[in-house]
Formats: sequence, structure tokens, C-alpha cells
Amino acid sequence: AAAVAALPAPEVPEPPEGDDHVRITIYSIGGAMTGVLGKSVNKEFPLIPHVGVRVRGREHFYSDHVEERPSAVMNALMPAEQYQQITLDIGTTDKDDAAIEAWLKEAEGSFNAENYDLWKRNCNHFAEEFVPFLLPDLEQERLDVLLKPVLDFTDSMLDNLPEWRQNL
Repeated sequence: AAAVAALPAPEVPEPPEGDDHVRITIYSIGGAMTGVLGKSVNKEFPLIPHVGVRVRGREHFYSDHVEERPSAVMNALMPAEQYQQITLDIGTTDKDDAAIEAWLKEAEGSFNAENYDLWKRNCNHFAEEFVPFLLPDLEQERLDVLLKPVLDFTDSMLDNLPEWRQNL
């Protein structure tokens, strides 16, 4: 919690109507289930992360399909007082709405219910693919600094389990 609180707020706050800034919001969504989920995979989790990507006043994410909600709706659904979170402004995109919609439509082919995997193909992986589309000039190293800890966390959730339990 202290490490998250020490991170600076975005330099440009998101206006209600949105803008061309690309922001990632990392939420802790596990709540009381964090401990239960940790015990089920023989680990102690500090949080269960969820990543949403915000651009033009909308947050895009993957549950069992590609979803989007107005940022204001997400702020109401996931208030900072109840869900530990941080929003990072990582740059501005030059992609227009049509290009973004086309990318999201194409992404539905691989980010769908059939391919969803709580551990290996989730909202965090979606952000890892969507952000480079929005910000093609973003250095991979910078993206890794922002998302790699979240991806490493979810990708390693099953490490303490024998393979037969992982497959369950």
C-alpha cells in the first residue's frame, strides 16, 4: 500500500469528457477473497490485480470479453475509498476513435470467453497488448516497468502447486 501511495498522480488529471492521454488504472479487486484465493493456490497474496486502460473518457478491459465503460462509471463502480488503486498517465495517443474501435473489435477474436484464463489470459494481458497499440512509440522497457510486476504476479499465482492441481 505504501509503495502504491508513493507513486505520483497523473500529471494531467482525466477530464470528465476524456482526452488523448492513455492511462492505466491498476485496482486491487480481491477484497475478502484475496486470502481465500491465496490459500487455494498455496500462496499469500497482497492483492488481486485488475488493469483497465483509459483513453477518451472510457476504460477498456477484459473479463470474459472485451468491455468498456465510461471512466466516470468506473470511478463510481470502483471508488478509491473501497478499492486500492493507482492511475498512471503513460502518454498520449494519436489513434482516432475508428482505429481504436477496429483494434478492439479484432481483439474480441482472442480476448473472449473461450480464451479467458484467470491465471494466464486475463485483463492484465489485455492491457499488455492494447497499450502498445495505443502508444506504438512507448519503449517496451517503460511498459515493462509499469505492467511487468502485475503480469509476473498473475503469471506466477500457480507456481506453488503441482501440475495436476494447476490443471484443475
